[in-house]
Parts: sequence; structure tokens; C-alpha cells
Amino acid sequence: MKSKTTSLLALAAIIIFGGWLLFSGPSEPLTALTPITKSTLSASATLVPVQPVAGEKTKLTFAFTDASGNPVTDLMKHHGRRVHVVIVSKDLETLGHIHPADFTVDLQSEIDAGVYSVEYTFPMAGKYIVAVDVANMQDDLAKQFIVNVNGVPTMG
Repeated sequence: MKSKTTSLLALAAIIIFGGWLLFSGPSEPLTALTPITKSTLSASATLVPVQPVAGEKTKLTFAFTDASGNPVTDLMKHHGRRVHVVIVSKDLETLGHIHPADFTVDLQSEIDAGVYSVEYTFPMAGKYIVAVDVANMQDDLAKQFIVNVNGVPTMG
């Protein structure tokens, strides 16, 4: 399985390809970046609240679909989890690696819907890259999003 390679590519993409967006990129609360590799899987994300604030909990929800737009319900465990979420701040001071299984009591309902959520408290205002990494038997996906966080304190 190429999941370890995908994870490393996702982290490299966060730093190399997404890095320039952290300094001059979009100012919306959430922006999806174009994946660097082709996949039959796709991911979308939503935030609650829509505009994250430093020091306040944010719920990030990821929906995975196949090429036909159907929910992906057959994600495989790789490195012990079905979904990996990596969060990196613009100043590289914050690096998080979390999983929906760490938060969800009834993970089966998420598996059936192809929708997974995590909660995260962004420590400072500024830009973050949020990367999600998944795989099934047919393909894998590493997708990145830029999240703009308001509030104080701000990154240096």
C-alpha cells in the first residue's frame, strides 16, 4: 500500500506547494487547495463555526466522495486510523496530527455516511494548512485546505 508514501507526500505538499498561500493566499475562512496527485476520491470540508477564532474550539468536518459523487464508505485503516488530519501553522510553531476516531463515540455512523469530524482549538490567529489523508482499496487521497483563524493572539 502506498499510504505511507501518501502521508509523506501530503506533508511535503503542505510545506512546499501550500506554503506560498500561507503568506499571500486567500482570506476566506476555508479554501481548498488543488491536490498534487490525481485520485478517484475527493474531499470537501466545512467548519463550525464558519469563521474559527483563536482559543475557541472548531469542528472540522470532511466528506469523502468517489468519482460518481457517492459517499466513500470503504476507507481502510492505515497507520491504525481511517482518516488522518495534519494541521500546520504559517509560523510552523503548531503541528497537530489528529483523527476522527479520537473524538467520535459512534464511528460507524461516520463510516456509513463517508463524513468524518474532528475538533481542534487553533492556538493563535493566522493561517493554517489542514491536510487530510485517506485510502481505500482502489485509491488514496491527500487533500489540503487553508484555514484563516481570527482573534488574538496572532502568529508572529
